[in-house]
Amino acid sequence: LIAVAGAALLAWRLPALARLCGADAGRATWLALAAPLMIVHVVSGAHNDSVMIGLVVCGLTLAGGPSPPHDRDPALWLRVLAVGAVFGLALAVKVTAVVVLPFAALLLVRSRLTGRFRSLGQVLAALAGTGVSAGLVLAAVSWLGGLGWGWINGLVSSGDSRQWTSLPTGVGFAFDYLFVPSGHTSVPVIRVIGIGVLAVVLAWLFVRTWSQAPRSDMRRIVAAAGWALAATVLLAPVFHPWYALWPLTILAAAGAGRRLIIGGNIGLTFLVLPDGFNLARVTKFPGALAMLALTGWLLWRSVRRSGVSVRR
Repeated sequence: LIAVAGAALLAWRLPALARLCGADAGRATWLALAAPLMIVHVVSGAHNDSVMIGLVVCGLTLAGGPSPPHDRDPALWLRVLAVGAVFGLALAVKVTAVVVLPFAALLLVRSRLTGRFRSLGQVLAALAGTGVSAGLVLAAVSWLGGLGWGWINGLVSSGDSRQWTSLPTGVGFAFDYLFVPSGHTSVPVIRVIGIGVLAVVLAWLFVRTWSQAPRSDMRRIVAAAGWALAATVLLAPVFHPWYALWPLTILAAAGAGRRLIIGGNIGLTFLVLPDGFNLARVTKFPGALAMLALTGWLLWRSVRRSGVSVRR
């Protein structure tokens, strides 16, 4: 029922977010809710990811509404607190929602971003307001739920799962097979490197989106939030197929990454069979080599793009 409630929340707010982005609301809804990953894994598998992404969509929709005319308008700061509260609920489901919070803050003040330093102050103020509100709501939910902060231990222990479907873990497996002496493993080191790369990518995405203000319309900012989630899913130490719905849903709302959405939904659905058997368990060696090849391709593409940018 919780997974179905999350899907219902998405069905309610996703079309509104797509319309604010100038995207096709019907197409976005179909891509997100009629996706094989949503039906097979989230709803049938009773995962709470639909609740988290539904709350994130609600927060982005609230942040993207018409802005008050000036900074001192109480309505602006009431909205800042409300957006933070919604994200606090999303964080209570999955802490991954935190990577979208800076982009929600950018949406809140996007119409008043004029001077570089003034706009930075406005964004930081909005980010501080939403962050404090989200933290208070998260603390309240943790206390009222009777679990306290025990979920932090669960968050740390989630890294105990090792499957090649996580890019850093898969690359670590490949290094173990090809270069590391028997009895040793490079997985922990590669995972730390992955987290470092993720931090750089997230910072770059936010700074790039902010630096384009006020030219950055809502569609670009929401798309950047979707790519931030995509980077998080790609570089995290643990990956399950339904995690891909986080970025794919936001990208669908922004009308971006259509090929990625369709391809990801089709391909990732078959990683876990209907009986719950995970194919990653029996494909460790070829899967690890595939992750190593994917890493090489991503690096080659990044170098090629940066070379084109320099020549321009």
